[in-house]
Amino acid sequence: MGGNGVEFSREQSEETKTGWGLTGIKHRDTKARRIFGWQDNGAPAAGRENLAAEKSRVNTRTAYEAPFATGRRIAAATIGGILRDSERFKTGTIFQHPNQMIHERVDIERWSKLFPLESLRKEAREFVESRRKASPHAYKNKSEVERHVKLMSPGGEIVTSPHHLAVVEQLRAEWLGGGELPGFPTDVFVFGRGEPPDRSVTKAGGLPFWPKARSWPAGKSGRPLNFVAQFCFADSSDLYDSLPGDVLIVFADGRYGEDWTEGDVGALRFEWVNRSESRLVESGDIPPSRWELLPVYGEIHRTKDYLTGGAWEPAWWALLLKKSKNPHRFLHGLGARRALETAYHGPWRIAVIEGTKIGGIPRWIQPAEKIPGRFLCSLGSVDPAYQIVEEIRRPYPFTNFEAPLIRRRRGFRSEEEEIDADRLLMWGDAGSLFLFLDDDGRIHWTIQCY
Repeated sequence: MGGNGVEFSREQSEETKTGWGLTGIKHRDTKARRIFGWQDNGAPAAGRENLAAEKSRVNTRTAYEAPFATGRRIAAATIGGILRDSERFKTGTIFQHPNQMIHERVDIERWSKLFPLESLRKEAREFVESRRKASPHAYKNKSEVERHVKLMSPGGEIVTSPHHLAVVEQLRAEWLGGGELPGFPTDVFVFGRGEPPDRSVTKAGGLPFWPKARSWPAGKSGRPLNFVAQFCFADSSDLYDSLPGDVLIVFADGRYGEDWTEGDVGALRFEWVNRSESRLVESGDIPPSRWELLPVYGEIHRTKDYLTGGAWEPAWWALLLKKSKNPHRFLHGLGARRALETAYHGPWRIAVIEGTKIGGIPRWIQPAEKIPGRFLCSLGSVDPAYQIVEEIRRPYPFTNFEAPLIRRRRGFRSEEEEIDADRLLMWGDAGSLFLFLDDDGRIHWTIQCY
């Protein structure tokens, strides 16, 4: 039985085959047509109104996006609120960036050729087999070997490096198999190291895009705040109707985890700046920082965050209905989630991008939180790809830095240098900062980590 008592059959036919290699789901109860308001020709009629009438007997405390958090207490939004939020994302030519880009674009084809799934999977199997031969008692049976192979094989990644994004996008293409799921457009960033040619781009650490004429902000104690990061929305303007500025600057009152935590609502400050500013601060104008960060800057890639919530989540049903347009595609969407969970490890990070991004939907690490306003962007931890063992190389931890990194207790080591972990932006244990914008232009935030 599906949610709302809708019964499904798992009979396979040419009409019901999905694009994910699973038996299709053939609908054989007219109740779904009544609930969702589909007409005989497959077009949705009064689906939203009918679903709203049904919600009184269904638990509506569901996630805005928590596809694998069934059973948790989630307080993100009601169905009506989610539907209103979904209207705020433009849906026209959403995958077309402007011709004059501010950020450098990620060459996803190049990185996918450098990190092809076939080679990565072969590499994982060879590593596990060599370990099994060296330590035959480490695995009790073949199933344990296969579990280790799956764990070492490409899966969901927290996106920082080109390797992470290339793997996620290839897995998505493989998972969807030419099909499509409802989703929200998002601009995700992978990082180059150092200062960018254009100081206004999305970045963390280093020199901010801060006007020389504006005073440097101070915290509650009167001490100067530290520049943490900035988001440039110039290449993402099609995702929002309007914003208070082009660049959003994030300041913090010292180092996260030492001087403040997520419970201190006054610890972060957000300032909007327009790209028309020409006279900017230089390094000598910036007060000494209590949170020195390795400067990194973003290269941009337009993709989607995919909706893969369970069929028993009424809000997800409503969103899938809005995007699917007909019952056949709706039922395909239900099958996609099972395929995703079965085939890969870390599937939640394949469906929804986790890392630094603008737009899309939040990839909650813990149960979803009810934050005022609409989701604006997230600032992920800077956790570059690194070489796990000598046999598995991971070049290009940053887009402009080829030498592989080797993980050390307090950071990373390359052929050229040591990188102290304290200099990499990190929210707790590989967490993210989530920003929301309300109708009055105020920023609301939360931090979640593992």
